[in-house]
Amino acid sequence: MCNSKSARIGRGNNLTGAVVIAVAGGSCSGKTTLVEKVKNTIGDEHCAIVYQDDYYRPNLGDPVLVNFDHPDTLDFELMGEHIGLLKQGLSIETPIYDFATHDRMADTKTLAPKSLIFIEGILVLHAPSIRHWVDYGVFVGCAEEVRYTRRSQRDTAERGRTPDDIERQFFTQVVPMHSEFVEPSREHADMVIMDSESGLQANDVDRFIEQCLELKTSV
Repeated sequence: MCNSKSARIGRGNNLTGAVVIAVAGGSCSGKTTLVEKVKNTIGDEHCAIVYQDDYYRPNLGDPVLVNFDHPDTLDFELMGEHIGLLKQGLSIETPIYDFATHDRMADTKTLAPKSLIFIEGILVLHAPSIRHWVDYGVFVGCAEEVRYTRRSQRDTAERGRTPDDIERQFFTQVVPMHSEFVEPSREHADMVIMDSESGLQANDVDRFIEQCLELKTSV
């Protein structure tokens, strides 16, 4: 199911004609999948993606005690600065966060500006310093039990976490932070797309792609 408002430009601080599209929603709700589908359809040459997960602050401390779903763990100042540089037509060096060591790596990734700049993450519609740059916002909704199953599979395979640790983190940190910060940010979205156990609906993805193309050609 997809609810949307008409495309609009001018809310963000548009400097060069690049459009910033925020894709928010709960952990493992389908945000990355949606953005990747758009990029693969429209073309890599038109799309730059800024991932919130790259902007965790370094040296946060004991990962067992750190609440990685709280806004204070994220360097939104640097992320906002980078989005501004991309809108000016400048390349950036994005940080790389290592979830195995729970620290920022010394290496960075070069990201060149494109006509569509996607910013993806659970809190990108929550943080005012990020919303300042946003021209269009999308919120991906998904049932808690589906997100928990997906997160369990991801964190076991990619981040080396145990089932007990995943369960503890999800229900003591992820769920409360979702209720306090993530879900309320839905009100800032121009479009809401619902994901499910069977995945994103093709017609919802197609509608979002159409919206992105409309935004791209309206500046």
